[in-house]
Amino acid sequence: MYYLVSKMTVLFIVFIASSAFQLYFWLYHLNSIFLADRRVQNRMKIQPKVSVLIAAKNEYDNIQVHLSSWLEQDYPDFEVIIIDDHSSDATKEYLQEYKDPRLKVLSLPGHFQGKKSAITFGLEQSTSDWIIVTDADCQPAGTSWISSLLTDHSNYDVILGYGPYKSTNTWLSRWITYETWYIAMQYFSAAALDRAYMGVGRNMAYRKSIFQKIGGFDRHKTIKSGDDDLFIQSLPKDANIGYALCDESWTWSKPANNLSNYIQQKRRHLTTSVHYRMSTRLWLTLIFLSHLSWYVSFIIISWHLPISIAALFIRYMIILWMAQRSKATLGKPLELWTVPIFDFLIVIFYSLFSVSYFFPRRNW
Repeated sequence: MYYLVSKMTVLFIVFIASSAFQLYFWLYHLNSIFLADRRVQNRMKIQPKVSVLIAAKNEYDNIQVHLSSWLEQDYPDFEVIIIDDHSSDATKEYLQEYKDPRLKVLSLPGHFQGKKSAITFGLEQSTSDWIIVTDADCQPAGTSWISSLLTDHSNYDVILGYGPYKSTNTWLSRWITYETWYIAMQYFSAAALDRAYMGVGRNMAYRKSIFQKIGGFDRHKTIKSGDDDLFIQSLPKDANIGYALCDESWTWSKPANNLSNYIQQKRRHLTTSVHYRMSTRLWLTLIFLSHLSWYVSFIIISWHLPISIAALFIRYMIILWMAQRSKATLGKPLELWTVPIFDFLIVIFYSLFSVSYFFPRRNW
């Protein structure tokens, strides 16, 4: 009996501690996105010249679909630079036949390959002070994409954008939509609190000078991925990093069409996250452990303390409130009824996925 009481006491303490951290995380940390967004910004009417950089390797189908949307921006002074990374399809031929004075087509020199090399080469050939990077499979939300992303450019060195996926009526699509929202809430709130640690290469803007100042991707050039999050990790502490929330600043992409492709994408991201700053890794680990310990301790003590069910209700109300609050800026494709389900499943997924990383890689 004494052992049971002691065990329940420990579990109760764990439950209270994890609840306190989760309350802080949802009600202050994530909520800082919207509090910071209300700050008055010193917006300049001057719109700098912009170079949109797109690395392309065998992207003929995507470029056919999206090229016009990149070029039909209502921004006064911009260029679109597509860097062909040794494509074996009709990408290069199609681009060379496309006539538009704002389009510049480059071929990556033979001894270079990969997205980092392509972005670096394109940036060196650009004539702008500001760079926007996106992917060939991404479509701007509208013709004001560039102007919306750079609304507060005078205040920042880097501006993080949002890159949601087009949702379909499948559970995998719903899951990807939720996880994309959840991750975005974390990196936007970190930027709001001057703790930026990542962005997405589907939609990001930065000054050419800040890229050159840190030597571009030199610190992690041997790592295939990381042109976005490891770039942010390389920035000096005094770099001003902002973010754009309005839906006109988004870029849309198609989600992975099967579980195997999705898992491969997550594996690539995990290989870069181990290179984050120690403080960032500790913070992300603390978020995960508090989430995990909350559910584990709740499941155990709820059998003995039915009143703890009220805590579950409160948790879901807070999360649904935050999801609803972000609906206008980050959550349009988000289905609110899936949020409580995925809040539980994401703990299981991250636990299994993290463990699987330490096993030899297999063909999924």
